[in-house]
Amino acid sequence: MRLVAWATLLLLPLVIAACGTSSPASSSVDQPAAGGDSATLPQIAVPESLQFSAPLVGGGVFDGSAYVGQPLAFWFWAPT
Repeated sequence: MRLVAWATLLLLPLVIAACGTSSPASSSVDQPAAGGDSATLPQIAVPESLQFSAPLVGGGVFDGSAYVGQPLAFWFWAPT
């Protein structure tokens, strides 16, 4: 039973990440071009799910739009 619980906890983020949508979004992010030419930066649409910011535990602010096109997993927790 414990093995099933651990497997569920480990695989759940992967399943959630695979269920993302590809809906068009209103904002965009500059990304470097594929030849390393930084003079021409293509616009990449920011998914609605990454259009947010939040305070970080260690200070600073998390900006979701900075992670467009990269694998990303969230770990939410609350101290008891």
